[in-house]
Amino acid sequence: MSIGKKSKANVARVREKIYARDGFVCVASVWGSQCRGQLTIQHAVKRGMGGSQLFDTPKFLRTMCARHNDLDASDATFRRMSLMNGWSMMRQEA
Repeated sequence: MSIGKKSKANVARVREKIYARDGFVCVASVWGSQCRGQLTIQHAVKRGMGGSQLFDTPKFLRTMCARHNDLDASDATFRRMSLMNGWSMMRQEA
């Protein structure tokens, strides 16, 4: 099985636990910014930032709407907020 398929399988096993832990809402909704898009499971350590299947555990997974996930990747101000609140992490923090 490829690493990508293993990662998806790992996340699928804990998906419902992550949704329940985060109250079935986007973790960034507490920031007061309106959520838009489907609620999904996101990695706190993004793949492009060195994330790997080692980070497919509940500690490194978050519920986030599509809008906030996009902002985490594209908006420096939101990214800083995300890092401060633990919604995202740099690999060396993990």
